[in-house]
Amino acid sequence: MSNSWFKKEKPLMGLLGTGGGAAVSAAAAGGGLSGIDATGGTITEISSPDGNTYKVHTFTGSSSFVVNSVNAPPDAPGPFNGKIEYLVVGGGGSGPHQNGGGAGGGGAGGYRANVGQISPIPEPSGGEGSAEPSFPVSAGSYTITVGGGAAASTATYGNTGSDSSLGPTIVSEGGGYGNCSDPGGGGPGGSGGGGGEFSGPVAAAGSGATNQGFNGGTGTSSGTNAGAGGGGAGAVGGNGDSTNGSTAARTGGNGRESIINGSATYRAGGGGASGNSRAGGNGGLGGGGGAGAGSAGSDSPNGYAAGEANTGGGGGARYVSPTEAFGGGSGVVIIRYAIA
Repeated sequence: MSNSWFKKEKPLMGLLGTGGGAAVSAAAAGGGLSGIDATGGTITEISSPDGNTYKVHTFTGSSSFVVNSVNAPPDAPGPFNGKIEYLVVGGGGSGPHQNGGGAGGGGAGGYRANVGQISPIPEPSGGEGSAEPSFPVSAGSYTITVGGGAAASTATYGNTGSDSSLGPTIVSEGGGYGNCSDPGGGGPGGSGGGGGEFSGPVAAAGSGATNQGFNGGTGTSSGTNAGAGGGGAGAVGGNGDSTNGSTAARTGGNGRESIINGSATYRAGGGGASGNSRAGGNGGLGGGGGAGAGSAGSDSPNGYAAGEANTGGGGGARYVSPTEAFGGGSGVVIIRYAIA
């Protein structure tokens, strides 16, 4: 499209280049293509592969996105005018830790995104979801909630992560809990928790929220006693077992990759699971924690770990002494709008 507003502007003077973007004062004026002047979170400016320059607000804790004004230039293209793109990731669920055989990994936090409404490079939401609709803003304050990762658990099942949100309407659910021996199976959430060991309902996968994440995997029955990986934003968690010693079956589901903040990053990976006499499975791409050992097994190749902070990754499960348990990773909210 031929339009003067697509022309790159010169960088603002006095900015400090860090982390792929230039850090700017929260009070710095907005405007440009979108006409948005806003504060809140950690603010950077990036040059995107799509040819536009964006102002990015990253929230790693609960706060407010405050739109001071919206005054788009008269000839600004419609897709830019007063509109934002967002990525909202819930907190990851945790897997349990008890002394015995196998346990399921925590599900990743829900993943909602509308990247592609301004940018010509669309990015899907989690699960089977596509990019969500455009999001126009007006002057006012939008409450930002960043969900915490689920606490570690030494019970028969893990814990559910907390929801993240942008205002009252864009809510990404916390990840589901992984199961060990509870009759309820893996927990539902943004992405579902992995099923536990034994047969029947104990092994059932937790379900992922529609257009936010995938289900966890299904655990295996007595004789193999292996939990399943937690679901991720981009893939189902690995089932409990198929080959003795294999870790591929117990991995957490992979997350989604985004360049919303200028750096290609995976988020919302599921947690790995443990199995009886088997090595633990790795966490999924996007901050999923690796599993610890099952009875007579070993920790995952990448080690037993919590979900990574601010990715919404699910926590890894463990089922062997000594008692040690890790939780899910906290979520994140990222907002951007075009300025040139």
